[in-house]
Amino acid sequence: MKKYLMTGIAALAMCFGFTSCSHEIEPVSQEDLNQLEAQKIVNNYNQAFLKYVGGNIAANQTWGFGGYSATRTRAIDANGNMWEDCPSVGATERNDVFTYVNTLSARPKQIPSDLSDYYVTHIYQGTDTHGSSNYPNSNMNQLEFAKTSPARISWDGKQEGEWFHIYDFNAAISTDYEGNMLVVNTPPLNFAYYNSSDSKWHDKWIGVPGSEIGEDYKDYYYICFDFEAMPNEIYTIFEMPEANGAKVNVEGRFVGENGANATGADLKAKGITTVTDKFNGQTYTVKDNWKAVQIFNEHYYAPGNDNYTDWIIRLVKAKSEDVDPDNVCIIAEDLSADDATDFDFNDVVFTVEYKTATTAKVTLYAAGGTLPLKVAGTEVHRAFGYGDPDENGLYKMINTGAKANVNGVAPVVLFESLTVDKSKRGNDIEILVDKGKKNDQGVYVPNWIELTATGGEPAAKLCVGTDYATGNKWCAERESIKDKYPEFSKWVANNPTLVWWK
Repeated sequence: MKKYLMTGIAALAMCFGFTSCSHEIEPVSQEDLNQLEAQKIVNNYNQAFLKYVGGNIAANQTWGFGGYSATRTRAIDANGNMWEDCPSVGATERNDVFTYVNTLSARPKQIPSDLSDYYVTHIYQGTDTHGSSNYPNSNMNQLEFAKTSPARISWDGKQEGEWFHIYDFNAAISTDYEGNMLVVNTPPLNFAYYNSSDSKWHDKWIGVPGSEIGEDYKDYYYICFDFEAMPNEIYTIFEMPEANGAKVNVEGRFVGENGANATGADLKAKGITTVTDKFNGQTYTVKDNWKAVQIFNEHYYAPGNDNYTDWIIRLVKAKSEDVDPDNVCIIAEDLSADDATDFDFNDVVFTVEYKTATTAKVTLYAAGGTLPLKVAGTEVHRAFGYGDPDENGLYKMINTGAKANVNGVAPVVLFESLTVDKSKRGNDIEILVDKGKKNDQGVYVPNWIELTATGGEPAAKLCVGTDYATGNKWCAERESIKDKYPEFSKWVANNPTLVWWK
């Protein structure tokens, strides 16, 4: 059977619940009974699947039949701690980078346009102190990146746009410490550090391509920060021409607003018509001809010195996972899983290797179900050479490690050239499981139900990479797939292109 719609059949079943109907009922066919039973089985499976995944399925989840990202994506945000798979930092690199950056002065902020999945790694944090209060570099103790416009830090040290915290970059680091964090699918537009000395954010940095430093670093990119601190109280000094050039201190920063020095007219436009000078206590009426001449920072200010070695981090693209974009592996559940059992998706495991856009080689690797199951019309247990079911019509499980299993069986080619549509990624290869049973006369009646994968809904089959089969990565019998692969739940709920089985 293909797909079942509960329409006339359901209505027919309801009619039997009454003592009489308004017209004579035709006898119910075996096909109708099979469809009713099939719909019940599918509904039960769907409810169990939803419970298993916590009720969370991404609306755009394609179950792998829509493809995967070709990049390592075992973390889905900046919280994903990845201490391996990222190139380590040695003393030579740290010294070479510091020496080069130490020769640079201000340059435009630049971030590679193709950066999306990348590791962030500590390279260097100096021990300098800055300003009259001797703020140390160690006060640069948090790191964040912005992914939405305006993606900047305002004049008073506040974030504008959407910013994300990169974990494990929260404390002062030594020159020997290196921590790697994986950021996924999030192109950065800006970087900033938090300065605990002034409780403000700062984004004074330059970007340095590793190729400028040396051939060994051509695949890296460095974000290099200059320490700066702002006072918690900022005043703009205005000159008052009507008082023979006398000065008045106006709380706030107005110099440099909109690319020009502010005037008294600008203050009035902001609703400031009178100001009281903090230091002499006198109140003045704002005049249009006032001119802002400088910022007053008392003794708290550390403006930075255009040396960008105060904190250096490295960005490097995440490694390729070698996800084959053309060939796939299909794994399936035979609709027997329920609330009390774990989903292992090993009832059939087979690969699809496309020869052309319309033909493919299909190879069988495992058959972990005991029920009869067909792939494109071929019963998989028989294809493995185990064609005799027991007295209950059940087959041995093959290559999934259960007690009633047969293990160590070599892969079997089901089809050398099966007619397919390559764009479907194996979703057009029919998989049927027999959920039949004996009727009242004791005669076994088959009931073949198709295993389907509809976007955003519970699925009975999944599409993964061929390495899932060739690397023997499928689950053992009754081994929970979400326990074996912790990224599975994230993939189901909110990241349909996540390579969850790596």
